[in-house]
This record gives sequence, structure tokens and C-alpha cells, in this order.
Amino acid sequence: MPSIESFVGKWELKTSEKFDEYMQALGVDLPTRKIANMLKPTHEISADGDKITIATISTFRSTKQTFVIGETFAMKESLDGRKNVNIVYTWDGEGLKESQQGPSGEDGYTTATRYLDGDEMKYLMECKGVVATRIYHRKK
Repeated sequence: MPSIESFVGKWELKTSEKFDEYMQALGVDLPTRKIANMLKPTHEISADGDKITIATISTFRSTKQTFVIGETFAMKESLDGRKNVNIVYTWDGEGLKESQQGPSGEDGYTTATRYLDGDEMKYLMECKGVVATRIYHRKK
């Protein structure tokens, strides 16, 4: 299992595959999907003791999550517009896994796992069997 310190830094999106299909599986409306597909978000990851913060920054919507690994927390609204989402982060082998559950039960369930390979972060997002892959590079 990697340490959270290896994830700390600023990460810029470089490539994206099947992101539209993933958002469609989540139930994201077409206008929001079109905008989201054009964005190049940055992830800023920091750690302060056992508290981790992941900020996702874009010109359309931004969010900040502060959490402790293994503790569930609620988000009023996700970047894709889902309301009252429960989130928990865990270690999944070499990856930092985020599990989200919306109030509608199984319909709102998704996972996103970040894996590192040097200065590259692979971000795998899965919903209803659809897997999107987004590659981020560490900003120097």
C-alpha cells in the first residue's frame, strides 16, 4: 500500500477515455456531459496528519473533499450534480479508492480509484460496469 504522501501534489488531466459513457451510466444529463467532456480539471491533493484533502478544480465546477481514510462523510452535491452523496475512501492494494453512494441506492453507486506510476496518476471510474480511464500528470 502506498503512502498518501506519494499522492500529494497538483495533477493535470492529460487523457480521457470513456468518460462520456461513464457519466451517462451515472445519469448525468447531456448538456452537463458535453461541458464536462471539454474540461481539463486539476486535482490538488494534500495531507495534514490523518486528514486528506482532494480539490478538483475546473472552470465549470470545483469541489473540495476533506476526509480520513475509512470514515464515511456526506457531500451535499457531487461534481456531476447528484445530491446527498455518501463517500468513503479506502486503500485498495496500490490504489486510493473512493466509493460513492447516492440516496437512491444502487442507482447512485460509483467507485473511482487512483493509481500512481511515477509522475502519472491513473484515475479509473466505474459505474454499472462502465469504466472510464483518465490519466493525470504531476504538475512540476
